Amino acid sequence: MKKLLIKGFILMVLSLAVAGPSLAQMSFDFGAKLGFSSTGMFGNDIEKTSFPKRGFIGGVYLRMHLSPQISLQAEGLYSQKGTRGLVDNFGVIDTMKVKMDYFEIPVLFKYEFPMPGLVKPGVFAGPVMAVKLAAKAESDDNIGLLASEADIYNATGVNLGFIFGLGFDVGLGGGKALFDIRYTLSLSKAFKKVEDPGSIPSDEVAFIYDDGRAVDLKHGGFSFIIGYAF
Repeated sequence: MKKLLIKGFILMVLSLAVAGPSLAQMSFDFGAKLGFSSTGMFGNDIEKTSFPKRGFIGGVYLRMHLSPQISLQAEGLYSQKGTRGLVDNFGVIDTMKVKMDYFEIPVLFKYEFPMPGLVKPGVFAGPVMAVKLAAKAESDDNIGLLASEADIYNATGVNLGFIFGLGFDVGLGGGKALFDIRYTLSLSKAFKKVEDPGSIPSDEVAFIYDDGRAVDLKHGGFSFIIGYAF
């Protein structure tokens, strides 16, 4: 199922590029973005004592202007996600952090409202594919059940999701300053089933039940981003 979704994502991106106007008719701009995020995890197995985790997000983007108001924007972003919360280890309360880093590839449709002046507000939405770069869990380690920081054995390698948000461009010098706020909702589970729980290395941790089923958790959260377009 996941391979089918990934193939569909790639085919959609290619079809959009082919179906659009010819390159000679389009204008482009590119630039860099950076900001911070506040993300959490949700699902059937979320703890009531979990809280958002702050992180960094940043990268580059390329925008194709299909018309004066409509554009298609592809981005390559480094994004930190996760959560933090309190866990009860046999009566001893630990603080645990889940820290997961991804390379995100959003493909966003953007509509800019026609307004006079240098400020151009707009809304955007589209799919995103996130490739896992690192996944770690960190604990206070009050009773020695988990190393202070350990790799997560069963983190899902590729996550698919959806982004929607609003922003505005401001003419600045020879380019544009960018500001946007977006919400990223994961459609894929953050952890996968482990067929043989006994194969998990002793220095790693897995978010599973005793029978190897993965805990039901997905990512979600806000990002606040600024940038500059050339």
